Amino acid sequence: MNLMGWERIPKKQDGVPEGTIAKYHWVNKKIYAGTQRDYWLYVPKQYDSSKPACLMIFQDAQFYLGPDVQPNVVLDNLIYRGDIPVIISLFLSPGDKGPGNPVWGGSDNRSVEYDSVGDLYPRFLIEEIIPEMK
Repeated sequence: MNLMGWERIPKKQDGVPEGTIAKYHWVNKKIYAGTQRDYWLYVPKQYDSSKPACLMIFQDAQFYLGPDVQPNVVLDNLIYRGDIPVIISLFLSPGDKGPGNPVWGGSDNRSVEYDSVGDLYPRFLIEEIIPEMK
């Protein structure tokens, strides 16, 4: 059994075009000013910039990008089979240098970003990260 509790690791299917995952670094300018984070973009081979594509956002990027999940393989296979449309995926880590989690401590901004009620995180995505992706 692997880390995620699944019995099977995703396998690339024959003939499936391979999308790419690229790593980027972001320094927050407005909403969580002073924090920084890594993010990764998965772009399927079938993506055509002249046509609209869906966007799927994964928080806690580090949990999805390891060998147990292999999101690029899963997404490649699903898109190729027509089970899902062409989807660009954003894998986003929480910001660093935050107050940490009140229970477990730490020094990241995860709890503030993911657990707070309000419009800051959606605004951060809409006003900062998504425009940067384009």
